[in-house]
Formats: sequence, structure tokens, C-alpha cells
Amino acid sequence: MQLSIQNPLSTYLIYACTFCAVEIGTLLSCGCLSLLVRYILVPNVSWQTALNFNFDTICHSGVQPINNMCSFPSTEFDLKIGGSPVFTFGHPYSIVSDFYIPDSPKNNLAGMNILTLELLDEGGNCSRKFRRSLVILHSKMQGKSLDSLVSLLF
Repeated sequence: MQLSIQNPLSTYLIYACTFCAVEIGTLLSCGCLSLLVRYILVPNVSWQTALNFNFDTICHSGVQPINNMCSFPSTEFDLKIGGSPVFTFGHPYSIVSDFYIPDSPKNNLAGMNILTLELLDEGGNCSRKFRRSLVILHSKMQGKSLDSLVSLLF
């Protein structure tokens, strides 16, 4: 039995489409495999430290104390572990801060705040400054007010 080629153009088109499909499949497989290897073999590094905030209770002249404090709470922590730096220059990093603020009547009056991160060099000079706004959410008081509103309606 002989195979006859009726249209050589359609045969080349089939070969070209098959070749392109194999190449695209190979590229997608390599991309997925490299991402999979990265997430399985390369660990995500996480570093946590407790922060002890300082409050200045000695007011300078002309400053009125609010809640027996004359300054904003501040803290410093070293970005070195065992004398070697935690960060490497030229790589992107993400800093996440979690605050636990207990539910109290005074804390409920707190609204929007500004969190400032100042990166200091070894001489104590500010090399970079980042500011982000944060809102303190108090779910317990909101839940209580929602419960009282629902009980008034029904």
C-alpha cells in the first residue's frame, strides 16, 4: 500500500503546527517546573523579633502630656544576626508588622495612625524613611454595638 500526498502545503502546515505545539508545550513545562522547584526547594526566610516600645514621659518646655506621654512610642532593633547583616543589598524585601492592641475604651478612641519605618546606618543617621497609614480596628466593640442595634430592632 502506498501513501499518496495529495496536498504538500497541508502536510507542511500540519508539521509546522505540530512543531509549534511541541515547542510551546516544552516552554510551558520548563516554566512550570522551574517555579515548582523554586517553591519546593528554596525556603521562604522569615525573621521575627519582639519590639519593646519606649515612651518619653519627661515633657520638654511647652509640651502638654497626653496620657502621661510626651512622645510617640518608638523602638529600635538591629538587622544583624550574629554580626552578619540580615538583608543583602540589591534584593527586594518585605517587612510586615503585626500589632496587637487590646480592646479598651481609650484604645477605641484611637483612629488612623501613621507607622514610620526609619532605616538607620551604622552611624545612627537616617538613610531611608517609609511611612504607611494604619487603622486600628476594634471588632469587639463593633460587634457589641451591632448586637445592641439588632436587639433594639427585634
